[in-house]
This record gives sequence, structure tokens and C-alpha cells, in this order.
Amino acid sequence: MGRGNAGGGLGGGLGAGVTVWDITTGIATYSPHWHDMLGYAVGEIPPHADEWMNRVHPDDMPLIQAEMEPLLSAKTPTARLEFRMRCKDGRWKWVLGYALIVSRDNDGQPLRLIGVNLEIDDRKRAEIVRDALFGAMVDAGVGLFALNRGQMVFANAAMTTITGYTPEE
Repeated sequence: MGRGNAGGGLGGGLGAGVTVWDITTGIATYSPHWHDMLGYAVGEIPPHADEWMNRVHPDDMPLIQAEMEPLLSAKTPTARLEFRMRCKDGRWKWVLGYALIVSRDNDGQPLRLIGVNLEIDDRKRAEIVRDALFGAMVDAGVGLFALNRGQMVFANAAMTTITGYTPEE
């Protein structure tokens, strides 16, 4: 299973980084694409779940813990998370993660988890810019409105001032 394996192996054909975590031992197997996504060579990261957790941005850990608790306790079948991971070069990369418990013991305790991580850095940067521009327009008094199938469903205070209409109109 070499780097950039487009065909087989863990996540090779998905364009996704895949992690298989044996919860009882803490051993985690990371796909070649998972390593590539963070700028590491295959085998450069020890095969332990702590290595994944140590690369998650500290501000994102409470969200991850809150989303993983229902999955681990069998209240939900999957978890979906957006978080940042530290790359080998020290920068933070946005990742979309899906997790699924694939086996449990007779008491319902989780034994094995599969995680799929997709890089969403470009999308998150675009969202941050969009939100900043929207905030700046609101702060600058730009009139904003939203339509849904030709019907106005939102108008901010600046738009009602500019047009002279009330929000209800």
C-alpha cells in the first residue's frame, strides 16, 4: 500500500483519509491519504489514536468530545464533525470527519471505529471570507434582503430605511 495509492487500501479510491481505531487497545491505522493530507510520510506517525487527537486544534476538542459521546454510547449511529488538524509544517487544515462504530461487545461497548476525514480547507476559508464580508456589509449599513422563490423572506434594518418599507411590507 504505497503513497498515493489510487486503487486499493484504506481510503485509496475515496480521496479521503481513513482511520481504523481499535478502541480497546488504542491502536489506530491511518491510510496513506490521511498521512498525505497532513503532510506526513506513511509510517511517520505512530499507530495510536492519541496521535490523531494530538493533531486536533485545542479549541475544537470540546466539539469533538460532545459529538463523539452519543456515538460511543450508541445513542447515534454516526458522528459528523468539522475541525482543524495540525499539519507537519505547523499550519492548521480544516477537515470534515465522519465516524462510525463498526463493532461493539455484548454489553454494547464500542470496540472498533472507522473514521473518514476529508480536507475542506478551501471551503472553510471561503465561508470565513463570506461571513466577514456579510458582517462588514451589515456594519456599514448596506441594505440586504433575501428571496425565496420570488418572495422576500428577509430584509435588514438598512434595507427598510433605504426603501421606506417596514419589515412586514
